[in-house]
Amino acid sequence: MFPDADLIAFTTYPALVFQSPAEIPDDYYTEAAERAGKPVAFTEIGWHAAQLGAPGWDSDEEEQAEFIRTYLRLTEDVEPVLSIWAFLYVLPGQPIIFETMTLVRPDGSFPPAWDAWNQGE
Repeated sequence: MFPDADLIAFTTYPALVFQSPAEIPDDYYTEAAERAGKPVAFTEIGWHAAQLGAPGWDSDEEEQAEFIRTYLRLTEDVEPVLSIWAFLYVLPGQPIIFETMTLVRPDGSFPPAWDAWNQGE
């Protein structure tokens, strides 16, 4: 559909679809890259660390870090030209699911996701 495009960019918030990183299919990202037929970028990546009060959809900082490790593993063959975590810092006023996607806590300390993301460099 975009013959002149240099790359195809995607956003990925799989916690909106899957209850845990383990549920993400192994071909989740490779299938998208194959369909794109061009280099791929992920311009918004995130997984929440919130207790949403919805059975099965709650998450925490450890699960957020596990998602990052899963994302890095599942995109190895895709070799994205760009991967951007959407929320480095808390953006007050966002829905809790997005407010807790941060890689820096409000007090300036770092959750486990910080180390997981930086190991993917």
